[in-house]
Amino acid sequence: MKRFKTFTCMVLMCLMALSFAACGNKENEDQKDEIDYCKDVKENEITFYSDGSILEIAVVDMSDLKDTADLSDYVKTQVAGYNKAAGVDKISLLQFKEEGKTYKTAIKYSDLETFNKFNGYDFKLSIYNSQDIDTITGTSATLTDAENGKTVGSAEIKNEGLMMFTFDEKYLVKVEGGKILYTAHGAEKYGDGALYNETEDLAVVLFEFK
Repeated sequence: MKRFKTFTCMVLMCLMALSFAACGNKENEDQKDEIDYCKDVKENEITFYSDGSILEIAVVDMSDLKDTADLSDYVKTQVAGYNKAAGVDKISLLQFKEEGKTYKTAIKYSDLETFNKFNGYDFKLSIYNSQDIDTITGTSATLTDAENGKTVGSAEIKNEGLMMFTFDEKYLVKVEGGKILYTAHGAEKYGDGALYNETEDLAVVLFEFK
């Protein structure tokens, strides 16, 4: 995928920065680790919250990485610099977890714009409009009902206030305090979320908050 290498590199750097910071502040580490955000997470996932914030759990195989000594200071500077420029802490590094050669991070973003800027992505979130999804697919779009698996045309969806999330990286998408209603293009229902299956150049998920 076109930005996966950039994303992976950033995650690796974040992991090293967290490791470095943890050595100097055991008390803060214990406080953050009270909640195991990464428990049972097997692949990258993002969770939307009704206040607009996003929790990202990144799962990275670091078995091929030999030298990480130069990464920690860089990431600390990047995170601190982003928050300083914003005038408020818009990114929070909540947890890192080592499982053999696999590392996991839990990172909270204040909003999708912050998530995109920090990771170099161009994911989009908007109120659902059938014309928008038809433009993406190049024709009258067909979506899959996440509850019963039936297909519906884009114009048939009349729910007011549905959110449409468009993305092109392999994430499992979840909604806290809500649910995924429809998937389209390269997205498919997966457990209580929706996963980009990489069959198309991007994926579309429609969800609502209860």
